[in-house]
Amino acid sequence: MKNSSISKQLFIYTIICLIPSVIIAFFKIYPILLTENSILYLHATSAQVIAALVALSLVAYTHLNTELNQKVNIDTSLEDAIFLTKINAFKDLTITILIGVLSISASLLVLTLFKYTIFQDFFMSMSFISLLIFTYALIRFVHRSFSPEAVQNNNDQVLEESKNELKDFIPDPIEEAKEIAPQTAHMEELKTNDFRKLPSELEELEKKSFSDTLGSFFIAFSSFESKLRKAYSRYNGFVPNNRNGSLRNIVNELAINFGVIPLNLHKEILSLVKVRNSLAHASHETNIEPEEITRYIQLIHELERKIDLHTKLNWDEMSHQYIQPTTYKVTNKISEIVDDTQSTDNATKN
Repeated sequence: MKNSSISKQLFIYTIICLIPSVIIAFFKIYPILLTENSILYLHATSAQVIAALVALSLVAYTHLNTELNQKVNIDTSLEDAIFLTKINAFKDLTITILIGVLSISASLLVLTLFKYTIFQDFFMSMSFISLLIFTYALIRFVHRSFSPEAVQNNNDQVLEESKNELKDFIPDPIEEAKEIAPQTAHMEELKTNDFRKLPSELEELEKKSFSDTLGSFFIAFSSFESKLRKAYSRYNGFVPNNRNGSLRNIVNELAINFGVIPLNLHKEILSLVKVRNSLAHASHETNIEPEEITRYIQLIHELERKIDLHTKLNWDEMSHQYIQPTTYKVTNKISEIVDDTQSTDNATKN
């Protein structure tokens, strides 16, 4: 139920509160007998404690959000895992607050309607049960959001989701071999130059260990990322690095605004980016096989080929110099530097 929507979770918890309360009130089940003063004191104290815990939860969430934003600024490859952590924390906090409000309301109704015995049993039972659920929701919020392994666990979950997304895009090697023959003349030329080496490379990768295969994946993806950043620089005027431009934003720009990436490859590349980010921070419990990583390497080569066919970009010609980010930061002050130089020359002449 942890991945259910907020409304669904609230509905389930409300039903859990109502059914026992109705049963206790209808059959008049009294496991514990309390005096009037004890009942009033317990419910008044309960309402105050829950209100204080709700306030502390809001402060804790604000602190957590700030910490997660700082982590993303340091390492953008964590943005998927941290985004999922934020979503889970927000859901858990919302449920905690709503159940807390329900418990406080039930306690206040006990205090307000205490003289009406027909409502006493029902609201007392609801107050107690909602307090138990609030305690559970609060513990879950703290555990899922502030655990040292929270981001790591969410990173593994992102990896599983990304793997499922890419299943529809990874070609079957047997079917792919059957479809290679009937290609256009331009594709035949590309095949001759680049892709006849691919099967042998894949066979070599399959024989490597998991760490070697993973290293080959990062090398292939790093090369692909570098080409995308250089292609982006042709339109934007500078080569963005990890600090001034995330790869996800660059892919979005190249696909939506510049048309360099075909729209049918947009989602595929974003899923591959999520896989790369997740693998970079994967735990030892990550469930992934070397064969899967080999397929991802093949997918990278396929994406490069498809983008080349779509835009007629020659990746090999993109090794000439581009305006670097450091230069880009200085260009806004060129006029100031020129003015200072001219004023210095004039002063020297005088």
